[in-house]
Amino acid sequence: MSVNGRNDGSVKCPECGKVYSANTQSCPRCGAARLRGNRHVVRGSQRIPVIMGVIVFAFLTVATGVLLKYYSSASSPINNTSPTGTPIKLPDMNSNESLEGETPEVSESPVNPSTDPTLPPMVDMVEIRINNKKAVDITNYVGTKTAVTAYIRPQDFPEEPVWASSNESVASVVPDANNPQKATIHAISAGQANITLTCGGVEYTLIFRVRKK
Repeated sequence: MSVNGRNDGSVKCPECGKVYSANTQSCPRCGAARLRGNRHVVRGSQRIPVIMGVIVFAFLTVATGVLLKYYSSASSPINNTSPTGTPIKLPDMNSNESLEGETPEVSESPVNPSTDPTLPPMVDMVEIRINNKKAVDITNYVGTKTAVTAYIRPQDFPEEPVWASSNESVASVVPDANNPQKATIHAISAGQANITLTCGGVEYTLIFRVRKK
């Protein structure tokens, strides 16, 4: 009896199941070679899947180990140490403790522009007045003269006021040579002019209308 259980001089291929003559050295269907005792050689095509499976398994094992090591290191808390291994002490933002070697600058007193003697005084108000009354819009006739006074607060402001007319052909303003806070408006011709008074960067405008007699 043969190894494959047949006693008729034939052999059954264990790979494909083909029954063929024992005088043939290989299976005519799949080509598996027959050795002594009717044993068959496993074809090389069957070894390739086994080898590829081993390679893939080894690759997946290595890749899994690398990924686990990466994620474990990424999820670990940051170690606040210096390159020499000494822990770095971070300042507490909620405490009043200053950094070592630094002296905080503390202002002795806030600067008040109105009381600081090193700063010039500021002008609070500028007005043009007639007979000590605020003048906003007045009308006069050609050839007349109108005396006006500058009211400036603070009154001891060191800068002299500046008088000007927007239309000199209608009305001109002439400051007093002895007192620049006083001036005279001359009505020249019919029309309208804006008389402005400027002091300390503050400007006031008087509308001056001139009519014919």
